[in-house]
Amino acid sequence: MSFTYRIIAPLIVPKLKKGCNSPDMKSFMFGWNKVTGEQTIEITDPEGTRNTNNNVSISEILSEGVGGRLIHFLDETYKGWETMYGIINIENKSITLIFKDNGNNTLGIRTY
Repeated sequence: MSFTYRIIAPLIVPKLKKGCNSPDMKSFMFGWNKVTGEQTIEITDPEGTRNTNNNVSISEILSEGVGGRLIHFLDETYKGWETMYGIINIENKSITLIFKDNGNNTLGIRTY
């Protein structure tokens, strides 16, 4: 399966900007545990960098459409992954995802 920033960004970046109330968002960083659903979110915009868990659900984003296909792909590619860390750099148009198992060992890193 081939994912690119151009495919993924239009589907999720508007949701992130709206949910975080940050129309000028520069980057979005997150951690998400697929087993527990626990998430952490940090955004950077012209006002600075701040932690937020506003109206953005990583679980919801990853259960729909491309997100669901991404999870299926990851389950096949990185068996045993439990936590995903991501950096969506809107300015540089890149998405980096890091996958770790329940022992916090890195199983893979992908950049789109």
